Amino acid sequence: MRTKNSEVTIDELCEEIKSKLPQLDELMKRYSGTELVITSGNDGIHSGSKWPKSIYFDEKTARLKSDSLHYKNAAIDCRIWGIKSKGKEIQKRFAGDSLILFPKPWFTIIIESSCLHIQCNKYRGKNE
Repeated sequence: MRTKNSEVTIDELCEEIKSKLPQLDELMKRYSGTELVITSGNDGIHSGSKWPKSIYFDEKTARLKSDSLHYKNAAIDCRIWGIKSKGKEIQKRFAGDSLILFPKPWFTIIIESSCLHIQCNKYRGKNE
């Protein structure tokens, strides 16, 4: 397991997700043959629940932010290129196992075109 580059920050990632990363890494290796690559933590610009109205400038960090859980250290994005290339059946199995690892309603998982977004809903609506 690794981050995409040194700009990806997950040092303060919530324990609910951080504790499951080794298991997610094993799932990724089982289904794609590659290690887990985290492409985003609380870095970058992330859409929030009311995109684009939720965007604001954070003077403390001098960055644009939104109400995304990424900025509360409660969400990550992971590369899934290897899963996408394996076909629909592998994608379905990976998604099913991911939902077992990160069950609703405590977590939300969104599989996008090239990334897996995982967030811990416990932090939804809480102040930073």
